[in-house]
Amino acid sequence: MGDPSFSTLCPGATIDIVVLVRQVGPEGSCLLAPWNEETCRCSTRLEPCQVYTLYGVAFQGFFEGVPFLQMQDDSLVIKRPQRDEHTFGRIVDVCAGIGGITQGFAATGGQGILALDRLAIACQTLRMNGHNVIEGDIENRSVRIELHQQCAGVSCILCAGMPCLGIRVQGLGLVPPKTGSLLRAILTAAWHLQTYGLVLESSQMLDLHPGLLGILQSFADKAGFQLVHTRLELAHQWASRRHRWWAVLLPKTLPVFRLHTWPAAMPPVLVGDVLPELPGWSQQVESQLIWDDAEQCAFSDLLSDRESRLVNLNAQAPPATQCIGCPLRPCPCGRRPAQPSMSMNVKGLACLGVPARTGEGPRHPHPCELGLLISLPTSVLHLPCLRAALCLVGQSSAPLQALWIGANVKYWAQCQAGTPPESPLDILAAFKANLCEQGSKLVASTAAAMGSICVQDGTKLRLFQFPGSVTASELLAAERVHVGPGFSLSLWQADRPVPGQEILSEQPAGPTYTLRVKRKRAARSPPPHSEPAGGLDIAPGVGCSDLLIWSGLSELATTAGSTHIVPPKALDTLLTMLRDGFAFSPGAFSFPEPCLLLLPFVQEAHWTLIAFRVQLGLAAATVYDGIPGRNTASARQLTDALSLLGNLKLESFVEAHHWTQKETHSCGVLLLAHAAAHITGRAESSQLDRARAFVSSFPPHSSELQGCGGLSADQEAAIGQVLISKGVPQEQVAERIQGAVKKVGPGPLAQALQQKNVWQALKAVASRPSTQYKWVQPEELRQHIEAKAHSKHGTEIGNAKAKKQRRSGPKVESLDTHVCRLNLFKDESRFKWEELAEAPIRSLLANVKELRVCKDPACNHSCQCFHPAVEETVDNLFLDIWARSFCKLNGARTAPVTAELFQAYVRVPASAITHLLRLAVPGLYFEPRAADGTGPHPSWAVVWLPGASAQQAQHSLRTTEKAIALARLGTRYGLRTKDADEQIVFESLRPQHQFVKVRISAKYRLHPLPFGFQRASLVQLLHKWGWCARPLQPDRGDSVGAAWLVGAAGDPPSQALPLGSDFVLVTKQKDTSSARRGPPALCASAKTRRRILLDDDPDEPAETPIDPWSEGPDPWAKARSSQQLRPEPAASSQVVSKLQTLREDLTQDLQEEVRKQVQAFTPPPGLTAQDQRINELEVGINELRHQNTKFESWFQSFGTKVTDQASQIGQLTATVQEQQGELVKVRSELQTTVKTEVSSLQSALTNQMSAQLAGQLEQIQALLADKKPRIN
Repeated sequence: MGDPSFSTLCPGATIDIVVLVRQVGPEGSCLLAPWNEETCRCSTRLEPCQVYTLYGVAFQGFFEGVPFLQMQDDSLVIKRPQRDEHTFGRIVDVCAGIGGITQGFAATGGQGILALDRLAIACQTLRMNGHNVIEGDIENRSVRIELHQQCAGVSCILCAGMPCLGIRVQGLGLVPPKTGSLLRAILTAAWHLQTYGLVLESSQMLDLHPGLLGILQSFADKAGFQLVHTRLELAHQWASRRHRWWAVLLPKTLPVFRLHTWPAAMPPVLVGDVLPELPGWSQQVESQLIWDDAEQCAFSDLLSDRESRLVNLNAQAPPATQCIGCPLRPCPCGRRPAQPSMSMNVKGLACLGVPARTGEGPRHPHPCELGLLISLPTSVLHLPCLRAALCLVGQSSAPLQALWIGANVKYWAQCQAGTPPESPLDILAAFKANLCEQGSKLVASTAAAMGSICVQDGTKLRLFQFPGSVTASELLAAERVHVGPGFSLSLWQADRPVPGQEILSEQPAGPTYTLRVKRKRAARSPPPHSEPAGGLDIAPGVGCSDLLIWSGLSELATTAGSTHIVPPKALDTLLTMLRDGFAFSPGAFSFPEPCLLLLPFVQEAHWTLIAFRVQLGLAAATVYDGIPGRNTASARQLTDALSLLGNLKLESFVEAHHWTQKETHSCGVLLLAHAAAHITGRAESSQLDRARAFVSSFPPHSSELQGCGGLSADQEAAIGQVLISKGVPQEQVAERIQGAVKKVGPGPLAQALQQKNVWQALKAVASRPSTQYKWVQPEELRQHIEAKAHSKHGTEIGNAKAKKQRRSGPKVESLDTHVCRLNLFKDESRFKWEELAEAPIRSLLANVKELRVCKDPACNHSCQCFHPAVEETVDNLFLDIWARSFCKLNGARTAPVTAELFQAYVRVPASAITHLLRLAVPGLYFEPRAADGTGPHPSWAVVWLPGASAQQAQHSLRTTEKAIALARLGTRYGLRTKDADEQIVFESLRPQHQFVKVRISAKYRLHPLPFGFQRASLVQLLHKWGWCARPLQPDRGDSVGAAWLVGAAGDPPSQALPLGSDFVLVTKQKDTSSARRGPPALCASAKTRRRILLDDDPDEPAETPIDPWSEGPDPWAKARSSQQLRPEPAASSQVVSKLQTLREDLTQDLQEEVRKQVQAFTPPPGLTAQDQRINELEVGINELRHQNTKFESWFQSFGTKVTDQASQIGQLTATVQEQQGELVKVRSELQTTVKTEVSSLQSALTNQMSAQLAGQLEQIQALLADKKPRIN
């Protein structure tokens, strides 16, 4: 039970352990083993803050004082699922028996997802009833691992009934099994499965065994559960005695769970309340249950208490145990292989008698009878061997008690979820009423088992035989299949019409009923010379008949319980009646619950399957069709009609498929494969292979219903309209569709019709490597384009002009490309950095399959390589590589040995961008760049996650819908998304921040700002100013204030922006829009451009330059224009004089303005030097007076602030003193309360232990007093 402590393990030991991932780093994971509160490490990197169960992990020893775990090849890691609103309604039932606990929880709306039992006959019974079953012993470690694997990913609670604790061993010579080992195995399974609760049931009162109860309480404390246990007596609410101990363990972190009191019904429920009379079974059934001679002899000598062993309708039934069906025979479960000796004391043998219908003496109760007496529904299927089934029912848990536990858990879960809780008493009353109704039906059905109903049909008498009771509506429904549409049928007894719900009486005591058939007015007359259709011989291997479908489904139904098949002919007749407008009466049929109906029907020569599940008055329909959408309308009509006939509520109608139809005649094969997948709960390729083998091996035969169809007429018409709109001629449409059906298959074509863009989906299914098909021929496409141009423009370009045009050069296929920057980080990479540094690109191409182009034309996109589009020709994924560099994380270049990052620019096909961004290679990141590589790509954006680790960023990527890939810059992580989705991703990840979208064209400096000004405050301030800008980083401030750098797309509203009573100055730092220059106007080499710049010596005489091509052939002569460029005319003298005049006027005005400014600051003439000094002294005194006034105002405001702070500090001191006094008072009260409670609990515990000890001593004394001497 639980996990071992690391201090008790030897290095190399293999253990199973539950761990909580605390932290994940480059070297592995830091874990916490919660059972013993021990810290350990593991080299495997797991998801942080999650709980895992590690199976088969090796303990390597202590390294630096910390235990170290190592994963092995056969190790298994299973993550604990998160709790949801349905967690406490889903159960895993171990030691399940025949599923009594599952039946009880299902009645509360719960779901049993898995069952486990070691008995083969119990597992067979569970499979017959449609349960997912594992056969094995819970004490086996491999069985517990298989149990965890099958229920992984589903949050649930574990339920266990412990049958070995309640076996009566008196007189059987058996030794009770070790209770502790089974209990420990169940608790170990609950701990390793990390379930959210545990429900235990036992026939032995564990509260009287301190050792076992101590084990359970210790587990609850270690696992974090609250323990509640009680005793339930079935006789308080039902017609049989069954005393059981129940325990419920739920998480401590949730509200306290309180179990409602199990009420006692007044008056008590008797056997006659459940079974109005004892059912009568056929002679064949009773022959298996009749007491043999040995049993009659043994039971007749038991102190004349035979009457107490017989079932009395006016009393409650005695308790039933495991050996009730075979008290003197070997037990079917294998626990007692030998027959016990008759000399043993048989008083402890289980015996329960029922009067036999044949009068041969008492018999054992039927499994249905005994099951109903312990509250097991009659819809549960049992083994053909009735005595073995009886033993299983005897050891089953009472569903009514399990329902009470489940209803209380449901009430508790609904209260904490905030939903209106459902009263456990209401659920209990509804289940009991349903059981009583089932008891009445059981009596009626066995009373009319294979009875004959006599019906007068015209002039002849007919006998109808039915297995069990039959109502008038059921008989009429069976007769309508043969009569056909257009007639109304009614059943009469003498002059009284028989109601539809009345159960018909069987012969010989029953009356003779009259069947009246009346033709409707709206009935259609058959066409003249019509003959009934006969069987149609179908060649073997072409399509599937209704006989083949019926045989295949019948073989599948034998492996699953509660599965029924409706004949295809009956469904075909029902569809015909629905088309004719036939009206059905609600509630004409009663379906067994729970059950699965398989409804195979053919529509327009195509087979479709409906899986119709009925449970608790609800119906769920799943339509399986290899050609999606073909027969959906007919399937909906059938499900609606069946829901109406069975008075059911259709809860869901879903269309699904595991395989699509690739051949026109394989619809029947897919129907059988889908039926097998639905019954088993999983789709496997072997199911399809077995269905093909069954169809191919079926012998030739004749049949009226045959399914071998492809697309329906409506689907072909829809595809035809699309093809005509794309240029396919009308006369070629049918041929083109048939060619596509043969090449692609009708299933993918029908699936494409359900897409939003039908034409794009049709092209996609016809462009796969294995099924390439050309919808439109090139000539048809050219004519279609010309026709559209003619209809749009009204004219056509003449051919005469086309003849005069020069022939264009050869056309070159161009491939749309993008530039990306490849970043490989050393701390995340799994490659050997020394080998990678020698040839980085070559190593990546050799080790990463995703960076290669798939060369296999028959590949179905299952490999990891890049698959270009059909119209693209791509030889290599990297078309061009440049700017390789090894860098530090801060961007500085360094040697490969000391580098932390490798970067390179690559040019790739545009269709490969998404493929590269989504690569799952640790440490490898691709960043889309602009065409010249100097900036980011405008179509992509990054939302940065401040302070996030790689694991947190990966988690955000998986939980964000619009995010495409991870991005990394140094130690920062972010999510890369499309530019249009940047705001959505930003607001979902960082809702507390305001999104600002700016294309930065210039950088500005804001100064002065208040010290400590944060980015969020600056964003709000920029928004108030109405300036679309984004904060970049803080800048160096001064004593006046802080400074920030911002990027903006336009100029600020003003150079001085208001901030309170001051202003913030805006200074442009850099204009990034002008940083990118266009291509040079002069196209020449660097040497030529340098020569042109330097070769302009002004000392050289202005001679006429010599043309270098004048002495030889000129290759540019043909391109020379016929007219020489004329030189620009020289500027006129009038323009020169005007400019000179303007220059002189500006100079004169400037000199005059300067002279005025100098005179303004010069003292007036005539003043002596002393006057000038007095003047300066007056100016200085005035300035001092102004400064003094300013300082006085500052000191006054400062004094006011100091006074206010002193008063606030005084108030704070008084508050602290007051709270300190209250804390002292609370402390004293708490100590007094704790002492009082501890003393009262000690006294109560002492009294309780004394009472228990006295009771145990009395029991021991009573046992010793009753002990009789052994007679040899």
